[in-house]
Amino acid sequence: MKAPWRQVERLEALSKKPSITATLPSGEVEIDPGELLDYFVAAIRLGGIPQDHPFYPIFQEAEEDESQGQIFECLRKLAQGIKPEKGTNDLFLPVGKQAESILACIDHPMSINLWYGSVRSSKTIMSLIVWLWRCLHGRKGRRMMVGNTTETLELNCIEPLKDLLPAAVVHTTGWRQFFIFGRKVSIRGANDVGQEKKFRGPTLLDAYCDEVTTWAKSVFKMLRTRMDKAGSTLLATTNPDQPMHYIKTDYIDRAKEISIRLWHFVLDDNPGLTDEYKADLIRENPPGTVYYLRFILGLWVAAEGRVFSFFSTDPKDGHVVEKEPDDLVTWMVSIDYGQVHPTCMGLWGYSLSQRCWYLVKEFFTNDKPNAIFSQEFGREMLSYNGRQIVPLSVEVDPGGGGLSLIKQLKADYPKLTIRSAIKKDVLKEVQEYATAIYTHTIRFCAKCKRTILEHAGYVWNEKAQGAGKEEPLKLNDDSCDMGRYFYNRAARL
Repeated sequence: MKAPWRQVERLEALSKKPSITATLPSGEVEIDPGELLDYFVAAIRLGGIPQDHPFYPIFQEAEEDESQGQIFECLRKLAQGIKPEKGTNDLFLPVGKQAESILACIDHPMSINLWYGSVRSSKTIMSLIVWLWRCLHGRKGRRMMVGNTTETLELNCIEPLKDLLPAAVVHTTGWRQFFIFGRKVSIRGANDVGQEKKFRGPTLLDAYCDEVTTWAKSVFKMLRTRMDKAGSTLLATTNPDQPMHYIKTDYIDRAKEISIRLWHFVLDDNPGLTDEYKADLIRENPPGTVYYLRFILGLWVAAEGRVFSFFSTDPKDGHVVEKEPDDLVTWMVSIDYGQVHPTCMGLWGYSLSQRCWYLVKEFFTNDKPNAIFSQEFGREMLSYNGRQIVPLSVEVDPGGGGLSLIKQLKADYPKLTIRSAIKKDVLKEVQEYATAIYTHTIRFCAKCKRTILEHAGYVWNEKAQGAGKEEPLKLNDDSCDMGRYFYNRAARL
């Protein structure tokens, strides 16, 4: 009976006129969330809070209350002369490029309005403020919010909407629709070509699109065909991708030919970020890599050249060390299994003093029966400096016959934890692995010469790039895959 009761609760919420309660010394005052949004937009337009508005004295006396939402809290602090603190979850009053993007899309919306650029640059919040306005003041009609998946949409957009103005949003996790200012908004995912059929049929007045570069081209084009009403508006956000991505070639590059407004954001466009946080973001997206250029500088660039362009074999740079510390206490083994290419095995040890992992031993072997592989594994990977060790985990690539090797190892070493390596999105894995190397979470001992050479020569596939795909070149990459399989598990410990 849970679902019917939840439905009743939703209907009750919709039947009530939404309001925000401001607690004053003299008592409680109710504020209409729509009027609050209008007041907030007026503050954006003026570059400060309008003091001749009836709400102004209320904000001067209102007490802090998280349930009121970030828009209310921003105005309250402005009225009371409280400066927002960087690093908090405070909403800063949009100014400069932020304010321009909001007001332009409110006053003169175009058919497509796109915010793109670096991560955490405030593009999502700016676009969501416009979306709230469209839901409040736009004409009646069908509205839809679309993300890579409905789960990512709820996390990236709907939850922030509820944080901005909770009184205006009625949402139940997992439902395919919710309400903003009493207007129904459908929720859809666009993560593969098969999702295209979900957009056939209904004519849409407005659409909000999150992470559009993760969508299949046919899905985006189908959504656009549903927006044929005069005044229909699409709001979209994304991080940059490769320069041949259809969003770049078909829309951004043709902005002067078609009705599209573009806003490019960088980290410094978000006043709420501390210098420490920005430094952390840069460490997560190593300088010189495609990830730095896209996610920090907000550029549409191709993945070309060296994957680990920052990687240095010079010991002073810290990626390669002459000798590992003496306090290695935890061990892991990772194996990239190969039949047409070498099988690569690596022994990793964790140092308590350095708080990082070291590759202390590598072993490459060609195609052999699994029983022989198993013997080599026991000899090479279960000993260190003349003593036996017990790894916490043995990660084995299950592809290309790897499952049979896993079966053999489990039979020969029943007390060990031997499992299929975690394999997900290769590009995301490569980014996370690169970050670990750049931040010295992983280091390589100089004696692991082949691994070091392969990491230094790991490059992007130029032919794949020409076909609109991004992937590392599958050549002399056995240790790079072995390292990724290790870190995919180690990062979860």
